[in-house]
Amino acid sequence: MALNTQGDIRKRLAEYLSPIPVKVNVPSDRPDTFVVVTRLGGRRENKLVDNPTISIYCHAPTEQKAWELADKVADFIDRLRFEDGYASITQEVMYSDVDLTTRTPRWYMRYSMQTYEN
Repeated sequence: MALNTQGDIRKRLAEYLSPIPVKVNVPSDRPDTFVVVTRLGGRRENKLVDNPTISIYCHAPTEQKAWELADKVADFIDRLRFEDGYASITQEVMYSDVDLTTRTPRWYMRYSMQTYEN
């Protein structure tokens, strides 16, 4: 079975960023600071190898804090290892992206990955 990349990254980031919430959807209580990890697409190569596209939104009360959170998340993603099930990771984009619903700051990142069940 291929690695559940969305779930694995969410879990690892939640441990790393604690007490900041890391979810797969925007939380209904919408805290000031939180991270959302979502699988956008990609393709499963076979039972063991997957090629997901992962998006990460970093929400915070100010543009500076949102960027600092995104920078911390990007550093964390860069440290995922082959031994963790991550054969390759490419950051496609990283930019400021105001939440249009709340008009609050957030930063967006998108990654292309190749993962495997280890």
